[in-house]
Order: sequence, then C-alpha cells, then structure tokens
Amino acid sequence: MGRKDYQKAPDEESIPPKRRWFFNHIVFTIICCSANILFTAHLAYLGGAISMIEKRFQMKSTQSGLFFTINDVVGLCTVLFITHFGQRSNRPRVIAALFTLFGIGATLSALPNFLYDLPLSLQADQISPFNETTDADRGHSQSIMCNAEVNEENAVCDAERNSQSGALIHQAWWIFLGQALSGLVSSTGPLIITFLDDNQNRKNTPLYIGIIFASWTIGIVLGFFLANFCLRLPVTFPNIDPETTILDPRDPRYLGAWWLGLIICGVGIIIVCFPLFLFPRELRRGGGVGRGGGRRRRRRRRGEQKSDDDDKESRLSTTETKINGIGAMKVATNSYSYLVKWGST
Repeated sequence: MGRKDYQKAPDEESIPPKRRWFFNHIVFTIICCSANILFTAHLAYLGGAISMIEKRFQMKSTQSGLFFTINDVVGLCTVLFITHFGQRSNRPRVIAALFTLFGIGATLSALPNFLYDLPLSLQADQISPFNETTDADRGHSQSIMCNAEVNEENAVCDAERNSQSGALIHQAWWIFLGQALSGLVSSTGPLIITFLDDNQNRKNTPLYIGIIFASWTIGIVLGFFLANFCLRLPVTFPNIDPETTILDPRDPRYLGAWWLGLIICGVGIIIVCFPLFLFPRELRRGGGVGRGGGRRRRRRRRGEQKSDDDDKESRLSTTETKINGIGAMKVATNSYSYLVKWGST
C-alpha cells in the first residue's frame, strides 16, 4: 500500500482570518517551544523533589530511580513506532495528543497526596511531646523515641524504622503511571523537526531547530527554580494547620509540597498544546500572517505575471521572425524565377 499523498496547502485567501494563525510555522514553533519548556521543567522538577518523594513514600534511592528509568524505557520502546506512523498522519495533532498524555500523566503523579494520609513520622501532632526541645536536645530526643528498648509500642518509632523500608511504595504507583505516560513525549522531537523542515524555507530550518533545542535547556533551569519555590511550601498547602503540619524547613521531618509542581507542569502543558489540534496537516511554504504574508504573495504574483509577459513577448518576437523569414524566402524565390525566365529569353 503506497504512502498517502499530503493535502495541498490552501491559499491564504481561502483561509478565514481567525484561522490564519494556525497556518503559520512561527506560531507552531512558539507553541512547541512552550510545551518543551514545561516538559523538561517537569523532569528537572522531579529530580529536585526526589528527596521529598523518598521521604513521603519511605523509599530508597534505588527505588526512586525507577521513576526516571521507566520514562526512558517507554520512550525507547515507542519512539520508532510513533515517529513512523506519525509521519503519515496530521503531525501537529499527533504532537498535541502526546503532550496531552504527558499532562495527564504529570497530573496523575500528584494524586497520592490527595488519596493517602501522611506517614506518622511526618505528622506534627504525633510527636508533640518533643516540640519544646532545643536543637541540641532534638537528636537525643529522637534517639529516645526510636529506641526499641525504651518505647517498644510507639507507632512513631515503627514509622521511623520504616523511613526507607519501601513500606509505602504501593502508594506511589500513580507516579510510575505518570512517568510511563510522560515517556511518550520523547517522540515529539523528530515530529516537530520534520514538520518544520517540510513546511517552511529550508534555509531557515537550522534556526528553528536551534530554537527547539534551546527551549529544552530553558525548561531544565525553570524546573529547578520551580522545585525551589514549591518545596518551600508545606505539603498540606493551601490548608496549613500548625498543629498537624511541620512548617520549619530546617526540621528533618519537614515535607514540602512535592505535588504542586507536577500539577503546574501537567495542567500548563495541556493548555499550551491545545491549539496544535487546530493546525492543518501541511502549512503553506514561506507564508506569513497578516500583511507580511499578503505582501509576499503579491510580490510572487507580480513576478509570475512579469514572467508570463516576457514569455508572450518572446513568442511574439519568434512569430514575427518566422513571418519575416518566410516573406524573405518568397521574395528570393520570385526573384530567382524572374532571373530564370529572363535568361531563357
């Protein structure tokens, strides 16, 4: 079965004014760069908040590393299939669908914060008898709390012993699901680059590719700033109760709002990439938006008209030359006949 032919890009005059923005490669690049910034910001944010996630779900570093591993594995297993079949479809819509799946996955990663209670070791009301201790005595107090010989039946001690046991890892399966969905976004890079290369002046393609790569770098920086902002807020934000929430970031039991940045990146990318669903399968090459595109179109038409006029003049000149040549041949023939008759007489 042969490859499907791409639909011919419509002329600017046939496009409604409100939809012309969706037939422009510059607008497409801006939207994709914004989505890439949020995507890489999510990855950087997850790396910055991983210590809080380990504390929240009582995980070891070897277990939390699976968050990043599953992302790469899913991307590696699906990139060939998605890019192969995506080239035959409406690429902007495929890109928008992949970014939307990522946004849903990032939002799902924050669900454990709303579905499960905090472990006892991170709740302020469970260790209130030691709230009045000084910094010098805090370490001694915690050692007494978690000494099995002194207090064997204290639930807080059990929670402290399980701080890295992986006892709550079953609550983090939402994060694994979200990271699996986010791994699909790795296929958007080839689709974005090939779409830009096919739908605008190719001498400008390196410029747009450089802008796309720069957006990934900007997203990484933004992700770490977002992690610094969100982790300064307590995990119960915006409902902060001083009796049950530890508010001092210097407290070893403090837990920041690790979930907030995931929601910001997830919801933000869904909103940003939605206009990609409105883009056509193919853009007009070298077109613009508004007056700029109209000027280029008029110049192109003037050039085509001038070329047609030159062709007409060339054809007329050729015809006249042929006519003149035929006339000269007739004159020469008549003169030759006259000379022959004159010689015979």
